[in-house]
Parts: sequence; C-alpha cells; structure tokens
Amino acid sequence: MHWLGAADRLRQAGGIFLKPNLTYPQFRPGVTTTREVIEAAVQVLTEINPRVVIGESDGGYGSFEIEAAFQSFDLYNLGRRYGAAVVNLSREPVETCNFATRRGAIFLEMPRFILRENFVTVTLPVPKVHCMTGVSLSFKNQWGCLPDMMRLRLHYNFNEIIGPINRRLNVGLAIVDGTYGLTRNGPIAEGEAVEPGWLVMSRQAAVADRVASYLMGLRLEDYAHYRRIGETEPLPQLAEIETNQELEPFRAQTPKFYLKRHFWNYVAMTTWYSRRWSYIVYESRLTGLLHRIMYSFREKPKDFRQNW
Repeated sequence: MHWLGAADRLRQAGGIFLKPNLTYPQFRPGVTTTREVIEAAVQVLTEINPRVVIGESDGGYGSFEIEAAFQSFDLYNLGRRYGAAVVNLSREPVETCNFATRRGAIFLEMPRFILRENFVTVTLPVPKVHCMTGVSLSFKNQWGCLPDMMRLRLHYNFNEIIGPINRRLNVGLAIVDGTYGLTRNGPIAEGEAVEPGWLVMSRQAAVADRVASYLMGLRLEDYAHYRRIGETEPLPQLAEIETNQELEPFRAQTPKFYLKRHFWNYVAMTTWYSRRWSYIVYESRLTGLLHRIMYSFREKPKDFRQNW
C-alpha cells in the first residue's frame, strides 16, 4: 500500500540507506528485523538504485558493537551478493545538526553521508511494545541512526526530536516486518514474541505506523511521541488510508499487543524524563553500584558485554 511514487523517489536518490532494527547482536524473534526481510528488501532496492547502504549504530550504552550483529545476520556476505555496502554508523563521519525543543536548541551528531549525499532512508522496524515509549515502530527505529552510544542521555528530549530526526534522515519508505512482534514488555528483554505474519509498507512512516498499530490493537494517539509528531503534521486516520487488502483478517490473526511494566521499568523511566537522573544512573560515580544492585535482582541480556 502507498507504494506508488516511492520507487521513482528511490530511483532518483543519490543512494538508499536501509535501516533494519538490530537492537541485539543475535537474531531474536520480535526484537530484531528478520534476515529474510532484510535480504528481500536489499534485492529489490538494488534493482531500483545501485547504491544501497545497510547501516546501524553500536548498541546503546556500549552494550555491543554492531559488527557482531552484522556478522550473525551474515550481512557482509549479503552485501557482496547484491552490491550493497554495510556500515557501522558509529564509525562514519558525522555532521552536527541543530534541533529546536521547548527546553532550547540541542545539537546532535548524525551520519554525514545520509544528510549530504541525497540519500533516502528505508526503515525496517519490528512491531513491538517499548517499556519507555509505549510502542516501537517506524519512527522509533531511526533513533538507532544516532551514532553516539550514549544517545540515552538524550532520552528526555525523545518525544520532541524523533519526528525531526526522521525528516532529516529523509525517510521515504517504511516496511514494518510483522513476521514476529514483541508484546508484554520490550524492546529487548522480558517480552513475549508473537507471530502476526504480515508486512505493512508505505512511503509515509506515519501511514505505516497507523496501520501497524491498528493491527496490533493500539492507538498512536496514546503515545507521547506520536502526539508530538501530530502537532507538526496531523497523523493520518485509518479511514483516509487506501490499502491493497482488507485489514480485518490480519487484525483477527494478530494477538493484541499490550505493555506490562515492572518495577525496574518505572525506575528507568526516571532517567527517561530527567537529564539529571540520567547522568546519575549512567555517568556518575554511582553508576557501577546502581547497576550491580539492579542486576542482582534481574538478569542481564546474555549476549551483551559483561561490563555493560
């Protein structure tokens, strides 16, 4: 759906940047984009435009180096097969961008080649709940384009800047990989993987997210970052969207997604909304002690670095 016009835009671009969701160094159902959907996208996109770049940044807070995910997803061989490049955005030259917020201007480093070389971004998110933002779909996926592993220090501005980040990255196609999804908790640990078994594609990220959220049994307006995005440009309503198939059979087969936060989620939310608490928990002299206390009560993801 809403594919018409996207191919022409991608063909005329200086390149296509493909952003999968690789928030874990190994494939995890409902957590990462599937290898099959990544390959299918690369195969089609390289036929449209010869310059395709697949990329992602290192795991937040130094949890893992993204090259580990590239290896486990066999992306280097995939890139050679189709003539696509695979890059770690945390190693790429950056450009400083100015973003206006209600607290004043903030400055973020973003990958220079996407901004300067007329790239169009194609985003490949996974439908999942998120213990901080409530839901993670097409817009949230571009948070991983910020190359700084300490991008978590910017969480208190997330609701305001995620929309402008997507505009700077020139998102021109969203493909929500609903092969698997994550409910109950997320975006990585303690969630329950489900199998919706659909793809949602649109040249507008907001359209893709409206349809995907409807299939998930959720409303975009229930989440602060979408309310903020809607202040700049009204979010499309379902009745305004033309689809190539009836949605109700897909909605009927999709488990209803829900978020059940636990105690440590609420503790973490203090850092999400406060720069001061973010510093105390992640960058102060108390950081090591606080994390040792937390992980004495809950399990650390086993594939993350031991010093994380």
